[in-house]
Amino acid sequence: MKQFYFSILIILFSINLNSQTFNGATGPITDNNCDATHDFPVTVSGIGTAGFPMVVNEIKFDITHTYDSDLDIYLVAPNGTIVEISTDNGGGNDNYTNTIITPTATQSITAGVAPFTGTYSPEGDLTTLTGLNANGTWILRICDDTATDFGTLNSWSLSFVSMATTMPDSVNLQSPYSASINQTSYVYVYGQIYKAGLTDATSVQTSGIQAWVGYSNSNSNPNTWTNWIPATFNQKVAGKDEFKAALGANLAQGTYYYATRFKINGGYYYYGGTNNGFWDGITYNSGVLIVNAPVVPANDNCSGAIALTVNPDYSCGSVTPGSVMSATASLVDGNNCAGSEDDDVWFSFVATATTHRISLLNISGSFTALAYSLWTGSDCNNLSYVAGSCTSPNPTGLTIGQTYYLRVNTVTTDPFQTTVFNVCIGTLPSSPDYVTLQSPVSATIAPGGNVSVYGRILKTGVTNMVSGQSPGIQAWIGYSTTNTNPNSWSNWTLANFNQKVGNSDEYKADIGSTLAPGTYYYATRFQQTGGNYYYGGIDSGGNGNFWDGSTYQSGVLIISAPVAPVNDDCSGAVSLTVGNVFSDYPVTGYTFGTTDSTPITINCDGTPKQVNSSVYYSVIVPPSGAVTIETKAASSNSLTDTVMVVSVGSCSSLIGMACNDNFTSTSFSRLNMFGQTPGSTLFITVYKFGGIAPSLTNSQFQISAYTAVLGSDTFDTSKFSYYPNPVNHFLNLSYDKEISSVEIFNILGQKLFFNKLDAKEAKIDMSDLPRGIYLVNIKSGNQIKTIKVKKE
Repeated sequence: MKQFYFSILIILFSINLNSQTFNGATGPITDNNCDATHDFPVTVSGIGTAGFPMVVNEIKFDITHTYDSDLDIYLVAPNGTIVEISTDNGGGNDNYTNTIITPTATQSITAGVAPFTGTYSPEGDLTTLTGLNANGTWILRICDDTATDFGTLNSWSLSFVSMATTMPDSVNLQSPYSASINQTSYVYVYGQIYKAGLTDATSVQTSGIQAWVGYSNSNSNPNTWTNWIPATFNQKVAGKDEFKAALGANLAQGTYYYATRFKINGGYYYYGGTNNGFWDGITYNSGVLIVNAPVVPANDNCSGAIALTVNPDYSCGSVTPGSVMSATASLVDGNNCAGSEDDDVWFSFVATATTHRISLLNISGSFTALAYSLWTGSDCNNLSYVAGSCTSPNPTGLTIGQTYYLRVNTVTTDPFQTTVFNVCIGTLPSSPDYVTLQSPVSATIAPGGNVSVYGRILKTGVTNMVSGQSPGIQAWIGYSTTNTNPNSWSNWTLANFNQKVGNSDEYKADIGSTLAPGTYYYATRFQQTGGNYYYGGIDSGGNGNFWDGSTYQSGVLIISAPVAPVNDDCSGAVSLTVGNVFSDYPVTGYTFGTTDSTPITINCDGTPKQVNSSVYYSVIVPPSGAVTIETKAASSNSLTDTVMVVSVGSCSSLIGMACNDNFTSTSFSRLNMFGQTPGSTLFITVYKFGGIAPSLTNSQFQISAYTAVLGSDTFDTSKFSYYPNPVNHFLNLSYDKEISSVEIFNILGQKLFFNKLDAKEAKIDMSDLPRGIYLVNIKSGNQIKTIKVKKE
């Protein structure tokens, strides 16, 4: 008790101290020697218990010595505790010059290079000194363990520093103070830590705190123990953080002592004892744990095998709990299955079929990999291994009415496990009364289309027991490019319950929309509660039953070749009539089909686009000289991203004027064409973004041409000017918005010039062009103004 009260006084009167340093004795380090002359003492006073609140912070020394790896350096505390500082480091190099050892250094002395000038962490653990009475004689022990070289300790000092910021106000071993368990079992040990302004500042786990539960077979100071189990946060208790850890599961029989250990923000260790205080070995002690001999389970041997209920199907409606805790090795041959069968337990069942499914479910505990095997015989003294049953989920060749013994063990050589599990013995469900491919016998659809395929299943005692969908049944529709047994097919679509027809369940699924043109074969597949698959076929008269490849076969699906739209090429461009609003003139369009007979290079945004698998439209410019062309989503099979290019010229030589992809926030296209020549023809090319053909399932869109209204996003001709015309050298352009680019075409549609501007005014040099008429495209945003310019 005196030591404890003295520690409290040290806390009260030393809390404001920054550090205290004590200088030690110096002298020669004789060769190949480790007697008392190699102990260099220093007397420490006024510190008290290390860690309450002063802790060992720094050991600084300066040594002249040739061949550093001869030296073994230790710090010896007043009670005899030894901490390894540096042993056999430095190789053949010399000296330790102004070397500083501190527990918080990031680099170990073992990673240093002679003469080790700088700050290093020791090879040992200085935090083991926490809790010791620091007052007394400390020793720096320097041993020379090899002949030839010698040296001198020039100076050394020992410093203690206040660790008030990382020292808790209290730690404890909260509960229990003692416990008694059977071997392979465990007890939860709880400990609490309190730090004013830290643990009481939050209602959840405090950041920066670490906790452990440790144990030893000797009732000694916990700072000497090596067995520590990380503890997890449990709850908040009156501003304290409470932690817990499971102790005892892997301990042999005997008596153990346990305590808690805490650390704040990487500081020193502080140990918790009983009676709600820092461990001191007097009032605040270690807990006591007694580990008794294990209580083996009742089914530890075959003679105590637990009888299992055999389920009538694979749904595992009845399971039996099991555990290998405290199980021992059986006398039966232990090498017939996986793992070391030193913790096996036994079960039994009477076979009701030639095949049963064995399932181990809900496995948890210290080791979750389990193995099992089947055994049979007249009794437990005459057992024989069932060949091939080692962890086999579906052992076959069983004899109906015969008793089988199931042996379960963990796949590990460590017998002290806490694994628990459930055992299920299942039976393959009997065959349905029938399954069918109900309809259709055959179908022909266009590319991108679907056909609904129906199938039925009847199982007496299952499907006839409810008015709706029966439990435990799954159904699929499958297809193949070959007319083979459906059990070899890999393409299956999960079918949905459709309706009850008499006592059978009818399912359906759609197939076809993702398939390329060709001939396919389809059938149904059913499964009850995880049992076997059963396949449904159909005859030529539309009657269904189990697929047999002769009378009841697969249905036939023909997907016809795609028909190219009339406007697949520019020569077949569909003429759009200018309406008032989009909905007045919806025209369905497609971009799939054959590729263009003559792929056309469209110049848009200065980038040549090789367009293939596109469709074409045309529109006559109305008297206003303004028209808007727009695409929208179709009601079904809609494209998700269209690109539109508007051109002038002829199908043999199109001149791109404007393009658009994703106007506003949609993935469709819209172009406002202003300042066009009334009565002239505009060609519209539409294709999927990327210039590739879409799949058959997303090839449709709607397109319309309607009267354009001049707005803030249109090309305002009144704000645009150009001069001179005719031009000799420079064509001057001016607009109230930025001109993004300028293109020049000859009357044959050949692009002769492109310039990216991003300016409101521009000078276009046409001096190198020959005399003639040219089309000049001026683009601003998504709008294009086309002018005719004469070059002289």
